[in-house]
Amino acid sequence: MRAPLRDSGAALGRTFVMRAINGSVVGGLATVLVAAAAASTPPPSHHSIRVSIDGRSIARRFPPGPSISFRYPANWHVTRHRLDDVLDPHTLFAVTTYRLPGGRVDDCDGTRARGRPADGAFVLVKEVLDGASLRRSLPRLPRRPRRFRLPTRGGAFCLAPPSVVYQFRVGKRAFYVFISVGCRASAHTRAAVTTLLDGMRIARYVTNVTTCTSYGGSRDTAGRRSRSPWLAAASPAARTCDLAHVRARRATYAAA
Repeated sequence: MRAPLRDSGAALGRTFVMRAINGSVVGGLATVLVAAAAASTPPPSHHSIRVSIDGRSIARRFPPGPSISFRYPANWHVTRHRLDDVLDPHTLFAVTTYRLPGGRVDDCDGTRARGRPADGAFVLVKEVLDGASLRRSLPRLPRRPRRFRLPTRGGAFCLAPPSVVYQFRVGKRAFYVFISVGCRASAHTRAAVTTLLDGMRIARYVTNVTTCTSYGGSRDTAGRRSRSPWLAAASPAARTCDLAHVRARRATYAAA
C-alpha cells in the first residue's frame, strides 16, 4: 500500500513543476508583449532621405537655391505644413518618428507634439521672417550651437516633456528649433535626432537681404530705405526683387 502513495506524490510533484513552468512561460510571453506594445516606435532606418528647401519658397526676399537642407531616416515622417496658428515664426519643416495626428490646430508652437509616443521624437524648425521681430531678435540671439543637446527633463512651450527650444541666428537669419524626445526613446532614436539637427545646412546670408517696396525704393533688414534709379523707372511687375536678389546671391551656403 505504501508504493502507490509514493507514486501519487511523485505524480503530484511533476504536475506542480509543469504548471510552474507553464506559468513562467505565459508570464514571460506577457512581459514580451507588453514591452513590444510599449515600444511603438521602430528603430530609425539606416537609409536617409535628403530634403532641400528653396529660398523663394520661404520668403520672396530670399534668393533662389538651397536655403536649408537636412537628412532624416526613411521610415520617419516629414511635413512642411504649418501645424499651428502661429504665422511668425514661419514653419520651415517638422520631422517626427510617428504619423502626426489630425484635428484642430492650436495657437501655440509645438502643439502636435502632444501626441508623441513615450519612445518617439518630434522636431519643429521655424524662422522669424517679420522685419520688426527680426530686428529685435538678431542682436540678442546667440549663434547656432555646434551640437544640439536633447532634453532629458523639463518642458517648453506646448511641447510634451521632456522638451527644449533653441533660439539662434545664422548670418542675418533667426531660427527656433522645438525638440521633444520621449523618456523611453532608444539610444538609436536619440542619435538619429542629433544627427538630423547637427547636420542641417543653412544658407548664411552675410549681407542684408533687400526687399522691394511699392515706392520704387528698397528696405533692408535693418529698416533703412534706399532709392534705386532702376527700380524707380521699372514697371510694377519688375519690382519683385529679382534684381535686388543679386546682392543676396553672395550668401555662403555652409553649416553654421
